[in-house]
Amino acid sequence: MASATILTDENIVEFIEGQEKPVLVCFYSSEEDTQYQFDKVIEELADTQDKVAIGKIDAWKNPESARFYNAKWFPTSIMFSNGEIKDYCVGEDYAEQVMERFANFF
Repeated sequence: MASATILTDENIVEFIEGQEKPVLVCFYSSEEDTQYQFDKVIEELADTQDKVAIGKIDAWKNPESARFYNAKWFPTSIMFSNGEIKDYCVGEDYAEQVMERFANFF
């Protein structure tokens, strides 16, 4: 049973650039009530697929990364391939929607 990697300002770049497969990074805010539902979605994705490396980062606690990747609203999901941003979406809160949005990576 896999789980999403917890990311910080200190390890996000290494995580994104250190993967041989596409990377999904989910920015969230621990200060918002919707966090619990979003966390369940990210963990469900991490448990059910292995074609994408999944990480999550609390933008409230890691503001440098949130600013750098322009994550202003939460949740924000960014798909990377070979270290480059390939797609970006805001507010996707169900696993099926995230999978559909990034279908060509899964």
